[in-house]
Amino acid sequence: MTGSSDHYPAKPTARMKSSRRAVAQNKLVVRDGTDCFYCGKPLVFGDPLHPHRPTLEHLYPRDSRGGSELGNLVLAGAEVNTRLGNMALVDKLKVRDKLRQGFGLCYVTADQDH
Repeated sequence: MTGSSDHYPAKPTARMKSSRRAVAQNKLVVRDGTDCFYCGKPLVFGDPLHPHRPTLEHLYPRDSRGGSELGNLVLAGAEVNTRLGNMALVDKLKVRDKLRQGFGLCYVTADQDH
């Protein structure tokens, strides 16, 4: 061998990222169940195009130095996760309260007085 065990790719491949994402998702299902963290509705597994498919949500956004460890991750429906973007955690929790009170996502924004 020519030291191939010392060679690692500079960046993780798509397959490696997908595998890590799947492992994290499985651990979150065990920890939190299969409902969306925000609205509490069941997530739709197995349909990669469904608007309520599970996505990994960073409670503290990555741009704000939020890491990808399990303590900072929850499962959220794709549409909700996309709409909330990089909101501060306190605003995300306000949105969660509104969604669980029955308000639709289209009526809830981060800049509303809650």
